Amino acid sequence: MSLWESTIEFHGHACCVLAVGYRAAVLAREILAPLQEEESLQAIVETVDCSTDALQVVLRCTMGSRRLRVNEKGKYVFTVAKPGKAVRLALRPQVIGRSGPEFIELMENVANGMASPGEKHHFFYRQQSLIQCILEAPDEDLFNWREVSFAPQEPGFVFTSCICGGCGEEVFDGFAVARQGRLFCPDCAGEAQA
Repeated sequence: MSLWESTIEFHGHACCVLAVGYRAAVLAREILAPLQEEESLQAIVETVDCSTDALQVVLRCTMGSRRLRVNEKGKYVFTVAKPGKAVRLALRPQVIGRSGPEFIELMENVANGMASPGEKHHFFYRQQSLIQCILEAPDEDLFNWREVSFAPQEPGFVFTSCICGGCGEEVFDGFAVARQGRLFCPDCAGEAQA
């Protein structure tokens, strides 16, 4: 099974946004090469959608391993780092939009569960040429990229917890907030302050 096929299997379907993330991840690996087998890449994505799944498969960066972070800015920007080197890739304007505003509206309807079965079928059929274009286009037609500085995040797993004085649920110590001489989870801390 190819890496693209593995990415589709993980995500559940092929789509143009998955192809964007796939190409970004493959390009980042090439720029950061050579990679040692034991090197752990880290990534920051600036939007969470289908593209994020591709990074998880290709780069093996996941939320659970704490090597994938989200800095939601509504941009197809992917920063990928290895020790000592990082690259920021930004999708060039109109890569997805080249299919026109009708296509974008249809894509939004499908993604938001508002499309009829016929519209879904039409969307998945119509996007095939865009997927192929994204998968085959030269890197420079898809992305602008540059090296950047990157502050690596240590995994920092901490499982020590306390009981929230409001809801009674466990909260990790690092997230607990002291209010009125008691510890609260972030949600209840706001209520205790009011």
